Amino acid sequence: MKLRKSFVVMLGLLLFGLFLNLTAQRIKDSDSKKFQPNYESLAQWEMPQWFDVAVLGIYMHWGVYSVPGFVFTDPSERVDSGLWYGAQMYNKKNVYGVYQHHIKTYGDPCEFGYKDFVPMFKAEKWDPDGWAEFFKSVGTDFAGLAAEHGDGFCMWDTDYDAFNSADMGPKRDMLGDWFEAVRKQGMKTVVTFHKGPGSIYEEYGEECCPEGVDVNDPQYADLYGPTSREELNAKLIEVVDKYEPDQMWFEAGAPDAYGESEYLKFMAYYYNKGEEWGKDVMVTHKNHSLPDECSALDIEGGIFPKGIWHWAGLEEPRKERWQKDVPIGNYWAYAEGVGCRPVNMLVDGIVDRISKNGVTLLDVAPK
Repeated sequence: MKLRKSFVVMLGLLLFGLFLNLTAQRIKDSDSKKFQPNYESLAQWEMPQWFDVAVLGIYMHWGVYSVPGFVFTDPSERVDSGLWYGAQMYNKKNVYGVYQHHIKTYGDPCEFGYKDFVPMFKAEKWDPDGWAEFFKSVGTDFAGLAAEHGDGFCMWDTDYDAFNSADMGPKRDMLGDWFEAVRKQGMKTVVTFHKGPGSIYEEYGEECCPEGVDVNDPQYADLYGPTSREELNAKLIEVVDKYEPDQMWFEAGAPDAYGESEYLKFMAYYYNKGEEWGKDVMVTHKNHSLPDECSALDIEGGIFPKGIWHWAGLEEPRKERWQKDVPIGNYWAYAEGVGCRPVNMLVDGIVDRISKNGVTLLDVAPK
């Protein structure tokens, strides 16, 4: 009996020691990673060679907002596309005229809400291989997709949001299908994120639909409800693991929007994954929200009063490689009259930027 007890004790001590060794090894492995979640460590990042020789990238603003495709004008005469239709359709104050347009065209937004556009977004004529071949034929170095805009609809197969393109709308993993087609053509990939914490529906939804219909209905919380920082960061890791993007682009507010400590953990995770994959990867930032030592600067070609656009000849040369994203047409996302900018304007802009060490990321707006 004593021998059996001694054996059990020894086995227990052995297993406990093994557990401690495994835990210590995991900590050691984590600490031994090249990139740690702080700016000093992330400064080891180097600009990817593929980006250093790139001239042109193309990505798409394409989603549920493309269905209503309504162009509105704000009081400052700043023309905008329907990217923010989901919020403004609940705005009774008629600042942009979207609410009245929605009432006239679709009915009461508390009954026909933004969620009802989702089944109408089918992408039935989408040919990713044909599109990728065409993009490559015009000299595109890297291509991608806006993964999630402010409306909260995800364009990839995600475990964190019921409102995604794999389960609703097109019922296809849009990001996965697109990346597969892009890589077949030998192009690099870029994925962009435009969703911050909170909800774009909060400002007007409660006032417009106070009875719990549509915007305030719990069954649609994944679309209309606020997004936590924890979920935002979890989605980033999910995209990294599933799709291995070459560039990850952020609309605004990063790292503040994601929480600085959590965002730095994401960057370290992504850069370490790049090392693991044997790929040179990058994060691009706007508004100087990150140090140039660990991320490339992106300058957005936004809209200014009376339709004046920030195009060629307005940036200064930079020692570090930088990027500018600009829409090829009049709006970022599809709306009637999106059109295309004059070819000379587009080409002059691309040439001007590359002469100043800048890469152009053109946005296209599929219907």
